[in-house]
Amino acid sequence: MKTNKFNHFKMYKSGKQWIIGSVTVGIAIVALGTVDNNILHFESTTVYAAKVQQNDDVKAAPEFILNDTKNFSNIKYIDNNNALGIASLFSIFAQNAKLGADVNGNIAVQNLIDANRDFGTRSNNYNTTTNDVSYIQNINDNKTLNDRAFRAENSVAILGESIKIESNSAGQTEINGGRVSTLTKDNTFQDANSNKYIDFDAYFSSLKLKADTYNASSQTENVISEYSDMNKQFIDVSNVDKNQKFIYVDIDYNKLAGPQDITVKGLSAELLGPTVIFNVKNLPSNDAWIQTKINYEYSNGQTVRQNSENHSMPNHVVWNFGSYQNNINISSGRLLGSVLAPEATVNVGVNVDGNIVGANVNVTGGETHRWDVQTPFTQENEPESTPESVPESVPESTPESVPESTPESVPESTPESVPESTPESVP
Repeated sequence: MKTNKFNHFKMYKSGKQWIIGSVTVGIAIVALGTVDNNILHFESTTVYAAKVQQNDDVKAAPEFILNDTKNFSNIKYIDNNNALGIASLFSIFAQNAKLGADVNGNIAVQNLIDANRDFGTRSNNYNTTTNDVSYIQNINDNKTLNDRAFRAENSVAILGESIKIESNSAGQTEINGGRVSTLTKDNTFQDANSNKYIDFDAYFSSLKLKADTYNASSQTENVISEYSDMNKQFIDVSNVDKNQKFIYVDIDYNKLAGPQDITVKGLSAELLGPTVIFNVKNLPSNDAWIQTKINYEYSNGQTVRQNSENHSMPNHVVWNFGSYQNNINISSGRLLGSVLAPEATVNVGVNVDGNIVGANVNVTGGETHRWDVQTPFTQENEPESTPESVPESVPESTPESVPESTPESVPESTPESVPESTPESVP
């Protein structure tokens, strides 16, 4: 057994300055598979903000995401009724994230470890927001960002107080001294007065409670799981009562670890249909390896059988890993649907379509494609306003060839608190 160390970050006040103190904590991890030196190890994480930056000409962000009704019109409704809460509004939602491959989506991260990657949603079909809002609270070692960070046409950048934002002589926006050509004074905002747009420590506590609650729920009646023919494995929710927010399905980890296809049948074709939460059971005591190929069949006969930036049907699936605390290595196959792993490290080595929620998220290969899990509608949780426009049906694109890589582990940190909802304009 190998003991790694990571840094646990807490804020301490010193006069008028805030510093982040680093407390070394031991974590026992059993390693499985080979080590990839491109993946960040716990002991190599250092996030240090010497003081709050005084960026007086930058617009202040909303004090808290739940107050941000300009970008998210139904934020509180989403927080209360979506399976992932406000985390559903972001392609990657993590305490620590290292982006080593293409992230086709927006991000919300407490600590961005590797800042030299572009990110942003190139296609906005079947996502729950109009704007591509990203929030970065801290940048490791005060590094500069990629010039094409926040690359979506409708990007909104919200940055933590420790990040230096200024305009150069040409009127261009610089982050920690490096130009980011996608940002202007109009789409750049910053935490102010010690507020945090998202309190990750508090919100991850909420996500852990959600994951545990889902995992303790009994499988919904009339779910059919068929694995007798390994070449025709399927899970059918067609006969389940659809007048409920969540449909629970138990699935053994070994099914996801195998290379065979699994088809999920009977997903609602309605935008606000119920969410199917797959509770992954019998996870290993060491690292988990996800290698299956997931296919979807919807109630209207439409199918999704490949990863894509363009989605013709809504995402109604969450893969829940409960309180699992080791590495979840998505190393081959095809994963469709959102991942909820608030205490784990999620290493992404192939294409994944859906939200990725993890204590640590490490993108090493392939692409992540934003595909927000929708907020289900029932008469009990009817929203005050109508949800945002529904995208037109878009033909699925041909999947790209994806490099495989062997995962590992990423640093951890402690969470905070967050809000929710459907977007619109800018804070």
